Amino acid sequence: MLVASLMFPALFVLVLAGIPIAFSLALVAAVAGFARFGMLAPAQLYGSFYSASTNFILAAIPMFVLMGAILERSGIAERLFKVMQLWMARLPNGLAIATIVMGAVFAAAAGVVGGRDPCRIAGVLARGRAARHVGAAAQRPVQVQH
Repeated sequence: MLVASLMFPALFVLVLAGIPIAFSLALVAAVAGFARFGMLAPAQLYGSFYSASTNFILAAIPMFVLMGAILERSGIAERLFKVMQLWMARLPNGLAIATIVMGAVFAAAAGVVGGRDPCRIAGVLARGRAARHVGAAAQRPVQVQH
């Protein structure tokens, strides 16, 4: 129990020290594994890495990332957002609705929601409202996939 209670503060210190999060997580996990399991820790870590790497469902992730990058680089994402903005302009909160609809379209197509949405709508909506609408758009991948 002591090892588990020290993991979060150790992670917090490492991240604040400027170590990248991935390396901080790996270091904390390795140290805690050696503290708890001793010399059996490498076998435990290997089993976790092997089971995660042989999961065929995760093989689709690079294609989703590639599709999202292609949508952004080709300008399709920008044009889609402008079209949604024009369609929803007459509605109350049309910009927020356009953001949510665009998030739903990207969730169905690429599995992700674009990261520039808060920048696009922050100038028009209040900061708190912008965060709510972008959060609603970010929930679409979860809802579409289930």
